[in-house]
Amino acid sequence: MNRQSLVRIVICCGFIAVLVAGVAALGHAERNGEGDGAVTVPILVYHRFGPTAADRMTTPTAIFEAQLQYLRDHGYTIIPLRHLLDHLRGRAPAAPPRAVVLTADDGHRSVYTDLFPLARKFRLPITLFIYPSAISNASYALTWEQ
Repeated sequence: MNRQSLVRIVICCGFIAVLVAGVAALGHAERNGEGDGAVTVPILVYHRFGPTAADRMTTPTAIFEAQLQYLRDHGYTIIPLRHLLDHLRGRAPAAPPRAVVLTADDGHRSVYTDLFPLARKFRLPITLFIYPSAISNASYALTWEQ
């Protein structure tokens, strides 16, 4: 097995572990009388994308697309972070069962070139946390036009 395949397996296992942990925590609380009917909502955080995992912060775009397909195929609902926050503030109903929030940090250019087309394809809300001072200034960053 080559290194790239191993990296993909590790990334996929990490993704699945986050989902399983969220579902397991909810089930544990309900079985032990700790649940209050609230829904546990995993928040998946990404940074940048590319054809390969160039470093620990890069998710291969094909792996990200496979993760999105997995969520869809297994009945998960991607909700905007603002919906979850509004619920926690008492301003919105609870998130649906099997809800997941997607976020991307830093404003890397690949958020536009790789993530955005997939978000459109899957019709998903994704919350971006960006460094405004880097936009159109840093070589790695999004531009204001993007």
